Amino acid sequence: MATHSATPSRLLPLLSGVTAGIFVTLALQVLLNSRGMQIGTVWQNIAGGEALNLRAALVWWVIAGSAVVAGAAVAGVLGRMPAPWWRYRTIRWILGAAALFALAHVAHGANAPDGIKMTAQLGSAAMSMVLGALMAAFGGVFSLRR
Repeated sequence: MATHSATPSRLLPLLSGVTAGIFVTLALQVLLNSRGMQIGTVWQNIAGGEALNLRAALVWWVIAGSAVVAGAAVAGVLGRMPAPWWRYRTIRWILGAAALFALAHVAHGANAPDGIKMTAQLGSAAMSMVLGALMAAFGGVFSLRR
């Protein structure tokens, strides 16, 4: 017979927080790119020997801060809910559908950045995803501390 531990696992809320942080990172990349703030500008400035642009650095800070907040919020809410989440199945489906529609709406504005090489854009997008995942994990861990 399976025994259940008295302390609930914190892995699922933490992984959900990291996933939310990655989704926020993806959405911010598209939104900031449509407003002329590309994440690849920092890499292109460093590779070209130019001075760093404050606006380009601000993009990375916005992505990191938003991922921390999203990861902490999702992990904090899920960590404080009672363990059998079967009762919340309907609300989870509604929130999941709303998140999916929001990401699809944001994705309609995605286009290639102007004036940035594709390799710089690809590398910076990958690094921003790693940054978003790490910062969401930090936010999730700190929100799950009791």
